[in-house]
Amino acid sequence: MNEPKEEIYTILSDLGYTVYQRRPEVISSMPCITFYIADNRILPTLDKDIAYQQIVAMIDIWSNTSAESGEILLAIESAMRGNNYIMDFCADIEDPDGYSHISTRFNLVG
Repeated sequence: MNEPKEEIYTILSDLGYTVYQRRPEVISSMPCITFYIADNRILPTLDKDIAYQQIVAMIDIWSNTSAESGEILLAIESAMRGNNYIMDFCADIEDPDGYSHISTRFNLVG
């Protein structure tokens, strides 16, 4: 079984931004990336071995400008795809504090 939190944290940290698992009450560094595992499910064989592990990671981008969050999105998508995660959702989220906020969802492939 693969425990994906450390792997995803490393992938995102290598991009050079502050990374949090879940959003802290106060974001102390902008821009930053937050993530959590939304699904981590094993699909077994009839012999109870692991046939496939479904992993879904939610990754959010927080920045001061839309242009900056867009650049970070491109970097995250490329890094995650290079590690067999495919983005299947991306949306701009209105933020009451005025930050540029993009929410994404990545699925492990293979």
